[in-house]
Amino acid sequence: MATTNDWDDYSRYVNPDGVDLSHGVYGHGYAPYGPYSPAGSPMPTSIWKGGCRWFQPQVEVKSFPAEAINPLACNTDGTYIVGGVSGHIHLWEVATGRLLKKWHGHYRPVTCLVFSNDQSLLISGSKDGTVRVWSLLMIFDEEGQQRAGHLYEYSFTGHALPVTDIVTGYGGSHAIILSAFLDRTCKVWSLTKGTLLRNIVFPSKHALWLALT
Repeated sequence: MATTNDWDDYSRYVNPDGVDLSHGVYGHGYAPYGPYSPAGSPMPTSIWKGGCRWFQPQVEVKSFPAEAINPLACNTDGTYIVGGVSGHIHLWEVATGRLLKKWHGHYRPVTCLVFSNDQSLLISGSKDGTVRVWSLLMIFDEEGQQRAGHLYEYSFTGHALPVTDIVTGYGGSHAIILSAFLDRTCKVWSLTKGTLLRNIVFPSKHALWLALT
């Protein structure tokens, strides 16, 4: 049976092959019974402590990008995860951990990622001050990309300072989105027209986070 020492020494089981896991993306599950995980792994799945059995999460899916991932976003169904790496965006399938798509999204690191409420669009913000809207259909449509000349649906610009937050309203491709910037402004964009609807300047030093009610 696993002991509390096994729990405390959990890190030696996480990296049995000397792989750097600090930049990994993981999917976790819970083993219902037994002191050890299957397939001969020494990672304990549960311990007894204080008269109770405590279950440890087991890594089910792993992915190891070359760089640290930040930020991460998941669609409502939990089928896809997107992550920002430098100026690139990665799209994974959760069930298999397979990297479905990697593309260059921005010239500087990605700071924000959010799905539209109907899950058809991905909106990203960056330290380069741009907000870009990506159609999940277009991402996999190579012929459509060639006709359009670029991958994104819209690219909203006008700021040299980083984007700090993005929120989207209801309506899918007809919604509005709000973006906050380090220059203490908030911009309201129309996804129907692809244009700026309003620019709001906050009195505080920075506009960091947004919320729609």
